[in-house]
Formats: sequence, structure tokens, C-alpha cells
Amino acid sequence: GITGQGNVDPDTADPPDYRVHLGMVSYQHPAVVLTAQYFRTTGNAAGTLVDAAGRSLKTRGFSFFARYAPPLLHRRLALFGRFDRFDPDRDGTISDRGGYDLAHAGISWDVLPGNFLLLAWEGVNYQADAGGRGAVPEPGKGLGTDHRVQVVYQIHY
Repeated sequence: GITGQGNVDPDTADPPDYRVHLGMVSYQHPAVVLTAQYFRTTGNAAGTLVDAAGRSLKTRGFSFFARYAPPLLHRRLALFGRFDRFDPDRDGTISDRGGYDLAHAGISWDVLPGNFLLLAWEGVNYQADAGGRGAVPEPGKGLGTDHRVQVVYQIHY
């Protein structure tokens, strides 16, 4: 957990509360990695997750991640996926439709130890009043759905 105040200029604003309660479980094996997280917060570290009166919004969310590296090819090939849900206003102070779901999936190839090639897809489905990732809800903003594909080559030295 974390407790404190948001990082805003104390000369211009009363710093909003910032609290985090988070739990995580994981399972790790050479072939399979599984993780699950759940959290509830009040505000954020930046001090920007507040309502019009400057009071911290209460949030909640969860995340699941999985990676599978079959024994084929000495576990150099792996499939992975992740799903997140975030509600930046769990009490509906601004909107009860301000959250989003994020899905991420891909495949990786370990070229050398610590060096890998990755192909990944990501999709974000915003609710009608979502202000963006980790942002305050904005009624009527209508961000819709984002999709992106990326290719990455990581070099470890």
C-alpha cells in the first residue's frame, strides 16, 4: 500500500489525498508465467485524478497476464497476453462510464539471451465518458476503441 498526497504545487492548491491498496499473486515456471492484480486507490501520485472541487476520485482495477513458452525450440518462442480493466471513478462522482478495458497479445522470439524480437497487438475499448488512460472521466468524450500493432527488437548489452 501507499499513502500520501498528490504532487501538486501547495502554493496554488490543497494537495489531494493519494492512497493505494494493491494485491498481486503470481505463478512462475520455465514454460508458464501467470499473474493477477487487483487494486483500489484514492487519487494518484500526480494529484490529477480529482473532481471539479479538487477532491480525489476513488478508483479500482485489475490486471491478468499470461506467458507460455512451449518446450519446442528450447523455449525461445513465447506467446503472451494481458487484460486490464480500470475504473477511474468507482463511486460515479463524475461518471459511472469513464473506464476502459485494455487487451494486449503477441508473440516473441528470443534471438540471443536478453535479445528478442516481439510482435504485439494492443486494443483499448473506452467507455462513453472515458477521458483516456488513467485520466479523469469527461462526459460525452466518446474516445471509442484504439488498436495498434508494434514490432520491437530489444537489445541487451
